[in-house]
Amino acid sequence: MVKKKLLADSVYEKMRERIFKGIYPQGLRLVEADLTEEFGVSRITIREAIRSLEQDGLVVSAPNKGAKVRQIDRKSYMDMQVIRAQLDALAAQLAAGKEDADLSEIEQILDQERELLEKEDRGVKEEIEALDLNDRFHAGIHKITGNESLCRICSQLQLQSRLVTYHTLISIENSQESAQQHAALLEALRAHDEQLSFQLAYEHAMSGARSAGKFFPEEI
Repeated sequence: MVKKKLLADSVYEKMRERIFKGIYPQGLRLVEADLTEEFGVSRITIREAIRSLEQDGLVVSAPNKGAKVRQIDRKSYMDMQVIRAQLDALAAQLAAGKEDADLSEIEQILDQERELLEKEDRGVKEEIEALDLNDRFHAGIHKITGNESLCRICSQLQLQSRLVTYHTLISIENSQESAQQHAALLEALRAHDEQLSFQLAYEHAMSGARSAGKFFPEEI
């Protein structure tokens, strides 16, 4: 049973990466027979992986139609980001209120962001890494709150956002602005300023959403 679970998790991770990178484009029907051949696993394993992707909100299923990669238009994306911004802001406020908060993890992530921005030969690999660091920075703040429900919902929204952000790949100018906003938010957390932390986190999230929205195709 453990081996089967590990195998399903491995297939899930590979399928998730293919979705993010557009190898499985939005709207693509996920045919079990094709996927069993692609990954060399059983249909049961494929179904478990698809079920996990559906729980993430990356795949949708319909009776008699099977599963397909979720499609997100501009309005749906921006609606989702409004919710994400509010939750990120709430998490920052809660984290700022913790006198014993350990900020070392997000401090290290911010240092990694700055090192990445100093590279002169940045390409797609570095842009994706910047997106990863951004998500890790906010996940670190979510974890500080100690609120498991908040962490779970924010994690799901981060995953769903990747359906768009992997295709828009924010520019270096936006990455620099994001790192500056992260630094300001970190200072607010250090000062335990709950109101400022809420405000900075909300403005940062909406700024990122607007940047991605500019490059959003009419149809994905």
